[in-house]
Amino acid sequence: MSNGKLIVPKKTMLFILNAIFDMGVSKNLTKEELVKEYKNIYLEKNYEDIIMMLPYDAYIIIEELTNYIKENENIEAFCKKHVTEKISFLFECMIIEVRKENNKYLYNVNKEILNSLLGLFTDEYKETAKKYDKLEKIVLGILYSYGAIESKAFKNLIFKYMNEIFSDKFLKELFFKRLSLNTMVLEYPVKWQDKTKEIYFTYLSNEKMISKVVTKQKSMGLKYKKFTLEEILNREEYYFDDRTKELYDIMKDCLPKQYASLDAFKTMIKLKELGDNDIIPEVSLLCDFKNEFEMERFHCVSEKWHDNYPEYGLCGYSLNEFIKCCT
Repeated sequence: MSNGKLIVPKKTMLFILNAIFDMGVSKNLTKEELVKEYKNIYLEKNYEDIIMMLPYDAYIIIEELTNYIKENENIEAFCKKHVTEKISFLFECMIIEVRKENNKYLYNVNKEILNSLLGLFTDEYKETAKKYDKLEKIVLGILYSYGAIESKAFKNLIFKYMNEIFSDKFLKELFFKRLSLNTMVLEYPVKWQDKTKEIYFTYLSNEKMISKVVTKQKSMGLKYKKFTLEEILNREEYYFDDRTKELYDIMKDCLPKQYASLDAFKTMIKLKELGDNDIIPEVSLLCDFKNEFEMERFHCVSEKWHDNYPEYGLCGYSLNEFIKCCT
């Protein structure tokens, strides 16, 4: 297929080719020339390299696609079955080419590339893919739990939860390549006690006020809360326990619509995770309470939530937990 304009931005194509797969291609190439470079990824990279980089959702969808096209050529229907975020990697890596022509989207499978990936779906590689998926979930779970974490402690937790030791080279590939397909892992340098030694903290690029978090963690002695493997695997970016859900239900009824959305609430709890202890008093000023009982209920629930919600600066503890365990 050569008609139409590729919908994947050139910047994304260059990022995949150079930052993820180390192809070293020129930024002066056209999109059509870059498409040809993608084929070299699968010719030059072995399966171990490719499976290390593939997001697990993409791995599953690619296997499904190899079976689908044996009997069906309607690629558009296949794409519409899947959530955009899950199938986007297939677009970005030109496994599925999507072009726009006259306000119409045209879908085509690059069968040469797809056929080169068939060897990825042996029982051995399927187990490897599951292992990398678990490892990725652990890494994100740790970073969601602490916001930022001293890098040596971070590695030790990974070894503990995976029951396996990985080389620094392997972890660098995981942090700065595989995870960069979905989010960006960064390191934050901090001068230590003697002001000459520098240690590093690892965090996700979408986190703000990291310097404040790291400074507070340092003052708390880096006493990180211990979580079970199950807690880490199930940890999401926003911690919605029962208290959080109860607070959200109350706020939906009391706040003006523009402040009562889930996105607005997530912004509020993110500020709490980052240690903003003024957020509840500020929110309460926006609430329109129907009666005194409703106001008292809000303050009771919000106070319990405030004291029991985990904070990054407290090394993953809530205020009440930290007082009990670490003071």
